[in-house]
Amino acid sequence: MNKNEIQDLLNYNFGDYLKERLDEHDMSLRKLSIITNIDYTILSKITASKPRKTTYQEFLIIMWALNEDIDDFLDYALKRPKIAKAARDMGRRLTVNEIGTISKVVQMPIHQREALFDMMNCVIDSLTKCQND
Repeated sequence: MNKNEIQDLLNYNFGDYLKERLDEHDMSLRKLSIITNIDYTILSKITASKPRKTTYQEFLIIMWALNEDIDDFLDYALKRPKIAKAARDMGRRLTVNEIGTISKVVQMPIHQREALFDMMNCVIDSLTKCQND
């Protein structure tokens, strides 16, 4: 997605997204204004019922200040399922080998998976008990 396509999405519904994120972060427009050094009136206009166009630079600064991922906004704007974020998070945290192992476990018959999980729980319980002793 190029800058112009993102700009079109920003003009479409970034204000609604920003309001939701501010609620989620329990943050006011004034506090966001201080963090981003973007004038409060500009932020207010972005979230208004007739929103002001958001510049690409403002968008990047706001997303950084809220510690939000640009892909999260794209998921919101493009109405992607929430599973997309979970998949991105897993991809960032797991190695290719770990993802391959998970894929193999998922393909196992249910009784084998349950036996594997039981075994893992026993190992975790044993390690926890050793640490507490």
